[in-house]
Amino acid sequence: MTPCTVPWDFVSATMNAGYHIELASGGYYNAKTMTEALSKIEGAITAGRGITVNLIYVNPRAMAWQIPLLGRLRAEGVPIEGLTIGAGVPSIEVAQEYVETLGLKHIAFKPGSSDAIQAVINIAKANPDFPVILQWTGGRGGGHHSFEDFHQPILSMYGRIRRTPNIILVAGSGFGGADDTYPYLTGDWAKGYGYPPMPFDGHR
Repeated sequence: MTPCTVPWDFVSATMNAGYHIELASGGYYNAKTMTEALSKIEGAITAGRGITVNLIYVNPRAMAWQIPLLGRLRAEGVPIEGLTIGAGVPSIEVAQEYVETLGLKHIAFKPGSSDAIQAVINIAKANPDFPVILQWTGGRGGGHHSFEDFHQPILSMYGRIRRTPNIILVAGSGFGGADDTYPYLTGDWAKGYGYPPMPFDGHR
């Protein structure tokens, strides 16, 4: 996320250490600097690794040049394999265009409400053979992501999410160590609310 994962060298070092990370496009204001950053990452990472870019959907001016740029760079061979859309969920039609035209291997969304979670589910159902990552932060990630409680929307939507097999469910923001992270991987966090285990697939 901006500003933490804006620097290209931090992104490439994290990738070379074996972790998944997103280049935060929110720190780039023109095609030249973003192209340079992606080129430097490509030159610094291990061959075969793919780059994921995070775009801020609530900023239509940036989206208007960043999406075409990613498409062009992908066509030129830059290993851009993943796209994360934050601060808003696009329509099924727009998401479909990203999936079909950008040459991606996965796409991620950061919904901020139960309705937005349902929108991600609808996108995943429209693309049943394509990996869709649902990154849930709730209000922990800041107001541009959500003002909602972290747990309640997942408690109410978990069944729908899990009935959509191409969704990878990721918990994010506000976790600081093994003690508070592990219960979300085992699903035991839900027991405290009187529910059976509801494991997440990963953390960010």
